[in-house]
Amino acid sequence: MKGITPVIATIALLFITVALVASAYTYLSDYLNVYTSQNFVIPPGYAYCEAGVVEVWIASLSDSGLVEA
Repeated sequence: MKGITPVIATIALLFITVALVASAYTYLSDYLNVYTSQNFVIPPGYAYCEAGVVEVWIASLSDSGLVEA
């Protein structure tokens, strides 16, 4: 019975680590979605393909504007 306690402690630490990573991922993905998905919009009809080239027009919803990447 003396060898079971370290195994249980290791499993508990693994569960805690997985829970912390999952919580951090959920928080960061929600945080980033709020700031990246609400600053611009693609107006209807402004995304099209012509001669094998995809062209998308983006309108900024913020005061800071968009930066070309």
